[in-house]
Amino acid sequence: MFSGSTQGVKDDLIPKGIPFTTPNIERQLLNVGKTFVSYSEDLPQVGFNGNLSGNYARRHNPATNWMGNGKNQIPSNTNQPFTSFPSTDFKLLPTVCFVIPNTINDMHDGTDPTSIKAGDNWIKNNMENYIQWAKANNSLFILTFDEDNDSTQNHILTIFTGEMVKAGQYSSRINHYSILHTLERMYRLSTIGDSISYEPITSCWKKAFVSDSIINGLIYPNPAHGFLNVELSNYLNTNVEIYNLKGELVQVSPLLSKNTEITIDELSTGFYILKIRNKEGQIVRKFIKN
Repeated sequence: MFSGSTQGVKDDLIPKGIPFTTPNIERQLLNVGKTFVSYSEDLPQVGFNGNLSGNYARRHNPATNWMGNGKNQIPSNTNQPFTSFPSTDFKLLPTVCFVIPNTINDMHDGTDPTSIKAGDNWIKNNMENYIQWAKANNSLFILTFDEDNDSTQNHILTIFTGEMVKAGQYSSRINHYSILHTLERMYRLSTIGDSISYEPITSCWKKAFVSDSIINGLIYPNPAHGFLNVELSNYLNTNVEIYNLKGELVQVSPLLSKNTEITIDELSTGFYILKIRNKEGQIVRKFIKN
């Protein structure tokens, strides 16, 4: 959810090859003059780079793996203990932040139902004031987990709360990449990693998520051989971008008419992501090149 990729990490150890140099949402926000902070409970000091401290676990705090001064890396002072989270004046919050409870209060350690009650109480005691503020100040609180209880369906609880959220339960399937893509759309950032392969979350908002005047775009045939037809409802100053499944941009084509033929002869056989965008919004579609 931080970088659109697992970065090859498969265990709880400090990853090899850090700090990473891959794109991430914090670096994206900083690059456009916005702000990001990670607030971790029990982090012993600002910029702490160790693996464990008390009930703090680095594996739950992804930003630590990009702290540095190189490509796509982030300043260590954005890695803050939770004691720095504003208690009353929430206008002091950064544009986007991650809040990471410790391993007791995130329901990871302990036994159920005790661990569930501990997590619920932590949210109530530490986030309730912000949640109520978000409902009246056009802010958004997202609660999600990194894993479930290893059931076959892998159903992870995710809750959106804020002034712009339309209350209800929604059946559309989402994941961490969907959440990342949603944040990218909110701040008009480019998609990174696997977030490009998943649609942003659009069903739960009281108003249109973005002015999606190009959302009626159609592509055909799919699978395609040598070309794609692209039809749009709003086509002025619109570009088509084609990405492979690694998130690499492989082709850009300007659209100058409502029915435009995009030549794809030079693409290898396989799956691709088509991103169509102009100043009004964007749509993302998958297609197959035969």
